[in-house]
Amino acid sequence: MATVVGPLLSLGARKTVGGALTFSNWKGLNTVRIKSNPSNPKTISQMQGRAFFAAGGKITKRTDLAGDVVSFTKTKTPAQMSWASVLLREMMGTNYANIIAAKAAYSNAANAAVKAFFDTAASDASIESVDLDGTTNTQVSGGLALWAAYAASHRLGDPSAPAVVTAATEAEIQAYNEALTGTVA
Repeated sequence: MATVVGPLLSLGARKTVGGALTFSNWKGLNTVRIKSNPSNPKTISQMQGRAFFAAGGKITKRTDLAGDVVSFTKTKTPAQMSWASVLLREMMGTNYANIIAAKAAYSNAANAAVKAFFDTAASDASIESVDLDGTTNTQVSGGLALWAAYAASHRLGDPSAPAVVTAATEAEIQAYNEALTGTVA
């Protein structure tokens, strides 16, 4: 980035000139750079990632900050990080591996009974679903978001999520939902 003195024969310049050069002030210095047009492609993977993080946001929005899940997650949180970032990092996994696996298990017909328990618990806690553009890759139900949060808490060793998600009982799911959101079924 070029540093300029008296740009355009003035004491300061802002914004883009001629559709090519952008003048700005950065840390007290007048600067000029080539105008960039940031792209915002709506690729399948980008929209899917946005949907996954939106679902994580729906979970943290409904979380009881004085609840057992937050208290436990704080014990696993490194310095300079928030409990929410630890829970979301575990929900997502590297390259979204954890939430993609959760979505596959959630959609598996063999897990229909457990899925129904999560859907009911998510509805009880008013966990909203995500649908960015109406395609299946950007739809995350509230039940799936709660499923992914439960699986993340189980991987972290949280006693509020004692069983593997596919083997969780209705009582365990309700207890987790209460520990996470404070909602009593």
